[in-house]
Amino acid sequence: MNYLPIPTYDQFSFTAAPLTVTQNTANTSCPFAVQLNLDNTGGYWDLISTLYAGTVDISSQIAPIFGTTRIQAWAALQGTLCQSGITPPASEYIYAIRDDGWTQQVQVNLVAAPAKPTTITPSPTAITLAAASASQTAQATLAVGIGDSSQTWTAAVHPANPTAGWLSVSQLSGTGSGQITLTASGFGFEPGAYRAILTIQSPNAVPQFVNVPVMFVLGGGSGTSVASVANPASGQTTGAPGMLLSVFGNNLAPATQTLSGNPLPFSSGSVTATVNGQAAPLLYVSQTQINLQIPYEVGSGPAMLGIVNNGQVAGFQFQVAPSAPAIYTDGNGNLAGNPKVKAGGVATLYLNGAGDVTPALATGALAPALTSATITPVLPLSVTVGGIQAIVQFEGLAPQTAGTTQVNFYVPASLSSGPQPVVVTVNGVASLPVNVTVQ
Repeated sequence: MNYLPIPTYDQFSFTAAPLTVTQNTANTSCPFAVQLNLDNTGGYWDLISTLYAGTVDISSQIAPIFGTTRIQAWAALQGTLCQSGITPPASEYIYAIRDDGWTQQVQVNLVAAPAKPTTITPSPTAITLAAASASQTAQATLAVGIGDSSQTWTAAVHPANPTAGWLSVSQLSGTGSGQITLTASGFGFEPGAYRAILTIQSPNAVPQFVNVPVMFVLGGGSGTSVASVANPASGQTTGAPGMLLSVFGNNLAPATQTLSGNPLPFSSGSVTATVNGQAAPLLYVSQTQINLQIPYEVGSGPAMLGIVNNGQVAGFQFQVAPSAPAIYTDGNGNLAGNPKVKAGGVATLYLNGAGDVTPALATGALAPALTSATITPVLPLSVTVGGIQAIVQFEGLAPQTAGTTQVNFYVPASLSSGPQPVVVTVNGVASLPVNVTVQ
């Protein structure tokens, strides 16, 4: 799609919601929650290298907040910054700095908890609109429930760039409970699955804002459908940037094909896939299953998968987190390829869903040989065996693979013989346990 006019390099938007943040005393880990929005409006790939909250460098939180440090052309990221240890009232500037030094800032005010907090209750909590062709429109209604009829609310559509131009809403504000009509028009858009987030906020609500994901499937209704998605290492349904994902459905491709190359191809004949509008590399396609890589630039939060088979489109909503670790097994719950190891020895596991990597590797590119620079996960990673912390000898993308992390670790010498559970934790998220036999 060609989003006119031709952009300039420095088009980049950084906003926050709400701008006046009320304290949530019930949430001690996140008493002040600020939603940060990064929108690429210039059509160039961006890398967010630095983030400041006041004078505090919180760059290490970029990937945990947004799920990734990168923004693809015309893409958008959302994430929640949790502030604590602050006595209201207070005012703070938050700075987002691109790798070339380009800086955007937003000011938020932190105030005490409301005397009579209210609630925001949207219904439904997620919306899918569909049209068979660009000449058609589709509509849905969203009920906005406000616990206190005297309280005002506002709504905003993200991304704040032309990729959400298919969506219009009947109203962006109100007092008390109300109803919003959403209209999707595919005029000027190619067949595919498109994503928008409707953020609704009310000053005295706890929490102050809620997000309603909206998906528009343009070109659907042909029998092509997606029933579910899964992490191929665990079967769990949450994705992560750079992760391999299995898609299950009907009429997904005309024939079975295993794909390879460096980079991996983004199409198989007439079959393509996108996640949040970003092209996803393909590893395997068949009538009922597609294996793909989630682009590294896809941030955390609600995600929209689109599968296009010869112009016929299927869409599916799922959740992406900064990390969704899962250990590959031999099919019987044992560590793949290395089920037995001596106490004190080194074992190797292979992991899917570790999230973004550094230095940045292009989506679809295979990891280089170990003799080259190691591509490592951005987020902190640890391993336990039998509940005991293990020393990690090596962590990095497995050579000549996409999305697979190799971890070499020492099996604690104090462990007794027999099966012991191995768990990998990435950014505080633990994998399902997998057994290793200690000898």
